[in-house]
Amino acid sequence: MCSEFIGGYTKKNEKVIKPKRTMTKKEANVKNELILPENYKQTYDNIVKLIEAAKRKVFETANFQTVYLFWHIGQELKDNILNGQKAEYGKSIVKNLSKELEFRYGRSYEKSSIFRMIQFYEEFPDFEKVATCSNFCSNEVF
Repeated sequence: MCSEFIGGYTKKNEKVIKPKRTMTKKEANVKNELILPENYKQTYDNIVKLIEAAKRKVFETANFQTVYLFWHIGQELKDNILNGQKAEYGKSIVKNLSKELEFRYGRSYEKSSIFRMIQFYEEFPDFEKVATCSNFCSNEVF
C-alpha cells in the first residue's frame, strides 16, 4: 500500500508534519503593530480544530467510499458475470475488464486488484458488516 499524502495524513494514517513557513519582515512588522483581541488565540485554535476535523472527515468519507466501491465491484462481477462459470472463463473476463478499467482509471483497477475485489466480496457478502467494520476502523485511527 502506498503512503501518498491525503489532507495531512498518509494512507497509512501517519500524521504528516509540514514545515512551517517563516514570516517575512513585512509580515512581522504588521503583526507587531496589530493589537490582537484577548480571544484571538482561542479563536485561532478553534479554527484550526475545525479545519483538522474537516480534513479527517474528508479522509474518512473517501476511505469508506473506496471500500464501498471495491465491494460493489466484486459483487457485480461475482453475481452477474462469474457466478457458475468455469475458472478460465472468469480469468479471461477479469483480464479483459481490468485492461479497459486500468486504461481509463489507472492502476487501482489492474487484474490483481479486480481479483482482490471479488475475493473481498466473497469473504464478506454482507455489506452492512463491512460498513460497520469500516466505520469502526476509521474512528479508531483518529
